[in-house]
Amino acid sequence: MTPASLPAGAQWVFDHPFFILLNLAIGGPTTFLGTPAPDTPFPEDMLIDYVRVYRAQPLAAGTPGISPGGIVNAASGLGAVSPGALASVYGVNLSDATYKSALFQNGSFSSSTSSGVAVSVNGVKAPLTYVSPSQINFQIPWGTEQAPNPVNVAVSRGGASSEPEGVGVAATAPSVFLAATTGVAIVSGCGAPAAGAACTLWGNGLGPKNGVSIDGVPFAPTTLAGMETANPCTLSIAGQTASVTYCGAAPYELIDQLNFVYPSGVPGGPSPVEATITVQGNTGTFLMPAPSP
Repeated sequence: MTPASLPAGAQWVFDHPFFILLNLAIGGPTTFLGTPAPDTPFPEDMLIDYVRVYRAQPLAAGTPGISPGGIVNAASGLGAVSPGALASVYGVNLSDATYKSALFQNGSFSSSTSSGVAVSVNGVKAPLTYVSPSQINFQIPWGTEQAPNPVNVAVSRGGASSEPEGVGVAATAPSVFLAATTGVAIVSGCGAPAAGAACTLWGNGLGPKNGVSIDGVPFAPTTLAGMETANPCTLSIAGQTASVTYCGAAPYELIDQLNFVYPSGVPGGPSPVEATITVQGNTGTFLMPAPSP
């Protein structure tokens, strides 16, 4: 929005100094929040991770630009990633075209396109799995250090490079892939979930594996033990512990896989239930389909 784009009669009111207000609103009789109940716990806390201020600058033609907060976990869409995990970067002018299958050649994913598009993580080129003008999916290199945090991610295209954008990297970033239409975890192999059913979740960021991990190279199922995570995975569904039968790399993919037995005691019904995956002290929370009532 610029002054020139305002409709007739509208007033531009933004050419003044501004400040950031961080407000913990607890309500009151004249507010939309209403009056707090007598048993409302006080004092309340508002925890702030950080505050960012951005200045808009016009981009030269063909110069890639990363959207603020535009680097996320490719499965959960949240801002936590880990070495070996897939991530997505969103922005503008990221590429001249869409590349997908051309990125996978000779058993591994390329770190650049034919037109010179590349993503670097702390200066290391990352394997790319999908490239388009507004979105790139890439793998966080296995050797990415967790400190200093956040790490810098940049997109280069030809001779131009974006401003770096930071993303937090942890040892693990447990997450699962969600159905686009519902936001609920994609569960495979068991049809409708039910107690005792053997099911599969497609995961991301479950951490290092027992075997050798190579950037951009999917694991092949030569030895199952080498594909398993170096640290155990635990899965809880609606507070019930699920038996995990396999947690590790998905064969021939750059994502992870978790096989489990759907536990009993989960309330049935049409509404999804909350589930968590924990690996190496880090937990990812998501929604799971509930069993039929």
